[in-house]
Amino acid sequence: MEFLQGLHDRFEAIRSQVLLMDPFPSVAKIYSLVRQEEKQQEIHALSNLIPEAAALNFQRTNFRHSQPHTNGKSGKDQVPNQFSNNVANQFSSSNPHGSTHRNGKPRPYCDHCKTVGHYKATCYKIHGYPPKNFHAHAVTAGPAPNSAAPLTFTMDQYSKLLNGPLYDFTAYTECKEQPEDPLYNGGILNNEAPENLISIADSSTGFYSPAFVLHNLTQGTIYCFSVWVKIQGANSAHIQASLKTEDTTYNCIGTVLANHGCWSFLKGGFTLDSPAKLSFLLFENSDDKDIDIAIDSASLQPFTDQEWRFNQQYIINTERKRAVTIHAADGNGDRIQGASIAIEQVSKDFPFGSAISKTILGNSLYQKWFVERFNVAVFENELKWYATEPEPGKLNYTLPDKMFEFLRANQIIARGHNIFWENPKYTPAWVRNLSGPELQAAVNSRIQSLMSKYKEEFIHWDVSNEMLHFDFYEQRLGPNATLHFYETAHTSDPLATLFMNEFNVVETCSDVNSTVDSYISRIQELKRGGVSMDGIGLEGHFTVPNLPLMRAVLDKLATLGLPIWLTEVDISSTLDKKTQAVYLDQVLREGFSHPSVNGILLWTALDPNGCYQMCLTDNNLQNLPAGNVVDNKLFKEWQTGEVNGHTDDHGSYSFYGFLGEYRVTVKYGNKTSTSTFSLCRSEETKHVSIRL
Repeated sequence: MEFLQGLHDRFEAIRSQVLLMDPFPSVAKIYSLVRQEEKQQEIHALSNLIPEAAALNFQRTNFRHSQPHTNGKSGKDQVPNQFSNNVANQFSSSNPHGSTHRNGKPRPYCDHCKTVGHYKATCYKIHGYPPKNFHAHAVTAGPAPNSAAPLTFTMDQYSKLLNGPLYDFTAYTECKEQPEDPLYNGGILNNEAPENLISIADSSTGFYSPAFVLHNLTQGTIYCFSVWVKIQGANSAHIQASLKTEDTTYNCIGTVLANHGCWSFLKGGFTLDSPAKLSFLLFENSDDKDIDIAIDSASLQPFTDQEWRFNQQYIINTERKRAVTIHAADGNGDRIQGASIAIEQVSKDFPFGSAISKTILGNSLYQKWFVERFNVAVFENELKWYATEPEPGKLNYTLPDKMFEFLRANQIIARGHNIFWENPKYTPAWVRNLSGPELQAAVNSRIQSLMSKYKEEFIHWDVSNEMLHFDFYEQRLGPNATLHFYETAHTSDPLATLFMNEFNVVETCSDVNSTVDSYISRIQELKRGGVSMDGIGLEGHFTVPNLPLMRAVLDKLATLGLPIWLTEVDISSTLDKKTQAVYLDQVLREGFSHPSVNGILLWTALDPNGCYQMCLTDNNLQNLPAGNVVDNKLFKEWQTGEVNGHTDDHGSYSFYGFLGEYRVTVKYGNKTSTSTFSLCRSEETKHVSIRL
């Protein structure tokens, strides 16, 4: 230990590695490691964190031209040699990258701030926050990702944030002949040269995987990373990114289904629970196959809580709100200066709702509570096959009919959940006993009876629920069973949006059945079969949310150009209610601030025996912490409050409002005029003229 303490700071990496070794090495061994470092040799004995490792160190200024690294299998006592230039050139591109993309289709680019990822029309350095959010000495941007308390910025802090990193929503689903340029110009992977790109051996398999050595990562910072991946040795493989620190392993922080012979885009992120002086960002094959992995165009961009929150609020202001100018004039068309303006938001455009169950029937207090908050609903179980046809031929739609009457009476739209559930556990017992023609006849009857009864009633249909995890019908009816479901549903109700609906897509990336690329591949497969697939349903049953991973998954799904809904959001009951509320706040804000998310539904149907995982209120409709979060969002943060003012010398009054329906009242002298207007998504200012 004294020998280690006496080492020069330039041996900090060796010191950290030695301290993690188990068993602790002898002085002679430590001295040997130090000598190897001095000679800048390529072989490094790492700690028990990385049981067997060989480092390939590269001095570089841009990862675009760094040599690739493989995870070819070696014997226990072997270490990989550095790639020869010939091998490296065969396996990766060495062509320089200009400012344009190889495919001629550049990412969004802002002419104003010279940054990719957005256009000038939505550049926050031009538009900034709406005027009503500015104060003389501070800017309040709402809760931070890791806190329910508001963030208050001084004007100096606000100025720094304005010049800080703008999140890049760019993502790719296609496998490309050449990788694109790194996001954020590589971020800290580019700016902190020299950086180590190493090969690491798994002690159980002997497979070597590429990894980045990272220093001094900070607690609470949100790290977003991306990399292009190419493999050899298999047609395809799930490549999983993980992070290992001195005391913690984050098992999955990003994944990609990589293909042989072309480059695939992996995007993910992480937030540390504690600071880490030394970390390893690894890219491993989760399929236990002996393959080579090459990486290129890597980026790692940190965001502080304030920067992340600022980016969220910017998207909310540009995507969920719109500028409005009210013009007041008299009967002759002359402008009226000093007229009083009162504006009220009557309804909201963004669909935000919750599941309901039969417990809402006859419960007037619960109904009132629900209507005051939500504009969309989904039936928890009452529409599922086992509920509507518990015995063959004995259809009973009494409960869903009554629930729909309540929704219609209160102008609340509803999702149809679900036509089929691939999980045999939730398939009617009598259906599980069928096969062949009998099962096909029962399936056809189910679709026809359900869709004909509720044609044009539901805005969405979850056609074949959780088909990435289960395949009850395809096992019995063949691989085209799901195609048939979607075709028949579309024919029966052509105006309804047909959805896939899955869990563990945004919640985690460790479930290989439902990685983002598995989801995308299934949608593309159905579309190739002629299916009218119109929507992406993400259930959102979270425990501890990984926000940058969630956003990265949404980015990649957004490339399909389909509406994305969070359909069953809740937080695990394994957590206490206060922690549930903190994580719910994070998830809701992340969903609402993503430009491709079109709606959010909570899985919080009230039940006297307890909700599925999370309740918003107790049985007396008194808010629990999660209910306070929802109320804060719906009644404060995401609703245009009372807007009052006076017209200026041009007879106009301007404000920013959340999308939805509005009522405006203009008064001047003894004259009053009231009008309504709709505020839908647009980059243009909405102009409303009122004549007194």
